[in-house]
Amino acid sequence: MRTGNIAPTKRVFRPFTEAHAYVRGLKLKNQDAWLDYCQSGQRPDDIPANPDSVYLADFVSYGDWLGNENISTWKRAYRLFTEARDFVHALELKNSAQWNAYCRSGKKPDDIPSHPQQVYGAEYSGMDDWLGTGRTRNYRPFAEAHAFVRIQGLTSYKEWIEYCRLARDGVPPVF
Repeated sequence: MRTGNIAPTKRVFRPFTEAHAYVRGLKLKNQDAWLDYCQSGQRPDDIPANPDSVYLADFVSYGDWLGNENISTWKRAYRLFTEARDFVHALELKNSAQWNAYCRSGKKPDDIPSHPQQVYGAEYSGMDDWLGTGRTRNYRPFAEAHAFVRIQGLTSYKEWIEYCRLARDGVPPVF
């Protein structure tokens, strides 16, 4: 019984330049749109769904393939940590919500990562340092903090959260 399917090793695809031009003409926004297109049944049989595997010598990236020039985040070149952090400090953002809104605004340069902790690793020491809000925290050593909590008579996480809320609001906590 024949299914009409052609074994992947026996398929013949358009030459790269022709396939590349065809796909760019679709004006797809990103790789997710490409995958949706491939699953829609509209993709011609001589255009591969996996051009990165078929056109090994010519394929650069999906951004190039689709014509949107997007570069995968893991392939991007980012500014040095100190330069990126100085840039972000100059924005004078106050918190994570403002940082996230800025990242979504389309104003953020491509060489500044949206998720600096993933790019800079150990150099990244928290959002306060990244934004320059000056709220660096000097925590007590664990043994000292543990003793403080015991002296306050706190016995649960719920009590600790309530204690922090009251202390933040300037209300003397009583437990």
